[in-house]
Amino acid sequence: MVDGTHDTDLFERHLAEADLCRDQGHYADAENMYRAALAAAETEFGKNSMQVAAACNGLGIAYKYMGRFGEAECLYERALGICETVQGADHPDIASIYHNLGGIAHARGDFAAAESPARRAVAIRDKALGPEHPDVAADKAALAPILDELGRLDEAERLLREALTVFEGAFGPHHYEVAVNLHNLAALRYRVGDLRDAEDLSRRALVIKEDVLGPDHPDLAPTLCNLALVLSEGGDARSAVGLLRRSIGILEGAVEPDHFTLLNCRQLHDVLTATLTKKRRTGKRGKK
Repeated sequence: MVDGTHDTDLFERHLAEADLCRDQGHYADAENMYRAALAAAETEFGKNSMQVAAACNGLGIAYKYMGRFGEAECLYERALGICETVQGADHPDIASIYHNLGGIAHARGDFAAAESPARRAVAIRDKALGPEHPDVAADKAALAPILDELGRLDEAERLLREALTVFEGAFGPHHYEVAVNLHNLAALRYRVGDLRDAEDLSRRALVIKEDVLGPDHPDLAPTLCNLALVLSEGGDARSAVGLLRRSIGILEGAVEPDHFTLLNCRQLHDVLTATLTKKRRTGKRGKK
């Protein structure tokens, strides 16, 4: 600091580097940079500053991707407390934290607890920005899978299609947010038994993610896993196993060993591999 002013460069540099690492799927590096940003923010701006809230929120997102849900939730709660004090309870930026709190509960499988913060995010941002804003669409897209899990499929599909229309209009058909909505819509169509639609939507989502993120980004894994589930249900266990092996290879070392997507991929992989092995053995005995 010089002449009593804050040195914002160090904080902003750490935060920008952390965001980049997180977007690239380098979560361990992102954690280190977010922690550096948080330390700089606390030193330069105070422990209850908006800069601290930004660092907490960013680190919380990284921890969510890594499967460290308890730590992520604590960081979100700290950020929420700061933002409500500084900005007020209905500021549109606070919707981002409610969005993230809903995402943590969703990831834990506590769908009833996830619904309230997710709806709060939609309500705050819709009132401030209007229903056609991409940020509102993102909140709707986050609420929809929660409603899907709660069995409210009609509302979930409506929200996903509304969000998809907004994203395609704002960003074009080959954007990451479009891929996320295609992925979630595929999961819903699988739930209602439409395997063909689920496969088509999953493949579209995967192509976009691969182009936007690269072939080894951890965010490809959920779509690979879902596509494998669809293919296995349709009888193509061999292709499904290949997708699951790719997903496991992407996630290992990038997330916690007990990460839910990694565990799901391994479980399905083991079941399908055992089924294929049994079929091969049965087939060989039948030829003798």
